[in-house]
This record gives sequence, C-alpha cells and structure tokens, in this order.
Amino acid sequence: MASTSSPSLWRGVFELGYVTNDIEYTVERFRQTHGFTGFAINQGTTAYQSAAGEIIVGTQIALGYVDQTLVEIIQPDDWSTPNIYTDFFNLPPLSRPFARFHHLGFDLGDEQAFAQARTVLIDNANAPIIGEMNGGGIRCLYQDDRETSGHLNAYMTMSDEVRSYMQSLPRN
Repeated sequence: MASTSSPSLWRGVFELGYVTNDIEYTVERFRQTHGFTGFAINQGTTAYQSAAGEIIVGTQIALGYVDQTLVEIIQPDDWSTPNIYTDFFNLPPLSRPFARFHHLGFDLGDEQAFAQARTVLIDNANAPIIGEMNGGGIRCLYQDDRETSGHLNAYMTMSDEVRSYMQSLPRN
C-alpha cells in the first residue's frame, strides 16, 4: 500500500455493508431476491470514537459470504440517537422495512498497513475520517466518502480469532 495517497477505492474490497431497520425482513429479502441460503446473525454493541466523543450503539448484524465478498447487514437498536449507522443517509420512514447501502469494507491486512492507511486518511479533507473503532478484535476507520462515491468506506484489520470466525460464516 502506498503511503502517499489514500488506499485505492475498490481495490481490496472484501465487504459490502448495508443498514436496515428490520434485519429479519432484509435477510429474507436477500434470500428471496438473490438466493442467499445463510447468514449468521449476531447481537452486540459497536463502540467508536467520533468528533462528538465515544458513541456506543447496540446492533444486530447478519453476516454471509458470496464468493469471497462478505455481506454485512446491520440493524442498529436505537434510531433516535444519531450514530454512524443512522445519521448519514436520507432514510425512508421507519414505519416500513428498508435496507440501504452503507459502506465498502477494505481489509488492510496487518497493523502496519492499518497504521499507514490511518496516517494518510486522517489528513484527507475531501473524505474525512468520521469514526474510529477498536474492539472485539477489529480496528476500523470510517471514512465519509459520500460526496464522491455516495457511501462510507470502512478500512480495517482483524485479529486471527476474528479472521478464523469469518472463515466459518455461511457461504451463499
């Protein structure tokens, strides 16, 4: 990875992230529409640092692969408090189920590559870092690239335990 420019958009994409207000509905729609046969659904919390300080969001997350691409569907528990999942999109009324594309996920590999990317990305005024997560074996930088590409980018590295778990996820 070059240390003088941002990581290349779409090179190294391993994840497509979606946000929904009804994970069961969205998982079923993925099955009906795209032939998905399996997702692992986990509950937990996401904690990240933003300009406003630490923000903690309860989530349900569905994970499943298509070939080598991980599909992540995120349902935040709280839609009333702005957070990295709810505060960035022109969302439809919460009274009906929906899903929206949220981010491209980039696996940067190791901690050294992550540190190099962080150094470059932190100074990118055109696509600023809006959140940084470090927990559960995952380090992630959320970059706001909506003005250029219409979505966020998530640059991350994972522990060996998380990588092992990822390999056990359903394949569609």
